[in-house]
Amino acid sequence: MARLFYPYKSLGDVLIVLANPERKGVSSSSKGEVTAVYDEEGGIVGYNLFSFSKKAKIKANGILFAPPAELKKIVSDEIANAGFPVPRFEENSGYVAAEVIKKEEHPVIEGAYIYTLDLGNRQATTVSSLKGIEEGEAVAVLESGYIGSDGRKFLSHKEKNIPIEALIVPEREFAEDGEENRARVLEDGVVAGSDLFA
Repeated sequence: MARLFYPYKSLGDVLIVLANPERKGVSSSSKGEVTAVYDEEGGIVGYNLFSFSKKAKIKANGILFAPPAELKKIVSDEIANAGFPVPRFEENSGYVAAEVIKKEEHPVIEGAYIYTLDLGNRQATTVSSLKGIEEGEAVAVLESGYIGSDGRKFLSHKEKNIPIEALIVPEREFAEDGEENRARVLEDGVVAGSDLFA
C-alpha cells in the first residue's frame, strides 16, 4: 500500500508516492513529470511527481496522513497516463488511538517501559522510552504494516523477546513544534482503536 508525501520545504514541488520503502531504489525511469524508482529486481519502490502544484494544491509539508479520494485519483491518473502501474493507496491512516492499560519498567533497557495497549478490537504490547505516558491515558500509535512519517514501514517484531506490536509516536510526528522525546497524548474521550485522521 502506497503513502503520499509532499516535503515542499526540503524538496520543493514534488509529490512522493512511496510504495515499497523496505526496498532500495537503484534506478529510475521518467516520462514527462513522473519518475518511477525501481529496486535492483525491477520492482517499483515509488514515484516522484514533479511540479505537482500544477495538478493540485497541497497545504501540508511532509506526510499526507489521510489524503482525500480526489487527490488519490489525480495521483493515480498521472501515474497511469505516464504508462506506469498504479499502486494501491492506504484506506486508513494507520495512526490510531490506544489506551494504556499497563506500564511496567523494562527489565533490560534503562529508561524504557513495556506497555500493554487497548486498540479497541485487540490488545498490543510495545516498548517505548518516550515521556508522558501513564496508565489510563490514550496515546497515538502507528499500527503494524503502515508507513510512518519517516518513510519506513513499521512491522511487528520482537526486541529482547518482547513483542513490539504497535509504535507509540512522539508529538513531533504530527507537528513540527512538537517534542521528539514526548509521546502524543490524546484528549479525554477518544475511542481506543479509532483512526486519528478519519
